[in-house]
Amino acid sequence: MSLIAELRLTDAQLVLRPSLQAAPGMTLEREWATAADRAADPVLFVWASGGDFEAFEAALPADPTIGEHECIDDRDDRRLYRVVVNRGVTTNPAP
Repeated sequence: MSLIAELRLTDAQLVLRPSLQAAPGMTLEREWATAADRAADPVLFVWASGGDFEAFEAALPADPTIGEHECIDDRDDRRLYRVVVNRGVTTNPAP
């Protein structure tokens, strides 16, 4: 037996939530998460799709939930981002 669930989380302190609010319709899918050790800020690799990429990217520099960001793959309908989580601000800092 299998169970598939789709969740929509809305806490303001979730990683990238402020940037997502700037780009309604944008969806994120986590590809990979890692951290050098427990003291290091986690690094997430997330695919973004279905929204306004320009609005999303314009909001990233002011997003307090992340420290760094970089678009590392750009396809026609989605983009892969590398983001460093600001552990001091977010409610879900673990990879």
